[in-house]
Amino acid sequence: MRIHRLRSDDWAQYSDLRLAGLADTPQAFGESLDHARSCTERDWRDRLSRMQGERALGLVAVADDGSWAGTMRGGVSGDDAWLYGVYVLPRHRRTGVARMLLTSMSDWATPQASRMLLHVATTNVRARRFYERNAFAVTGRSTTNPAHPHLTELEMSRLLRA
Repeated sequence: MRIHRLRSDDWAQYSDLRLAGLADTPQAFGESLDHARSCTERDWRDRLSRMQGERALGLVAVADDGSWAGTMRGGVSGDDAWLYGVYVLPRHRRTGVARMLLTSMSDWATPQASRMLLHVATTNVRARRFYERNAFAVTGRSTTNPAHPHLTELEMSRLLRA
């Protein structure tokens, strides 16, 4: 398994992985499956181009056979790094893929931010447990998922540096 930085040319594989995530765990994302399905090649390329640069990063875990196993995105705002768009295909769960992605994202974010934040749906127990095992704690703040207004998301945080 290796970690690859997403580029605009990865749009077709990325869109397939994103659609798989939205179909598998729709409550975990701030986008509906219908919206993602309506995106054009240009839309996907634009989305990926926003994940490049000093303050934004998109990553994908690539299996030894070249297939994509999971993805994670991050962005820095002020002194905070935000983690979002996390998805690992079911056959790659509990194999260390999410941890590899999180380690790479943390390595990238640490020089720029003192803490990492994320939102996780209250119904996504599997993801919340993963974050808790990786030093994230609930901050006490919550929000509503824009794509699923009936769902509450908890904010979680972990220190990157003191």
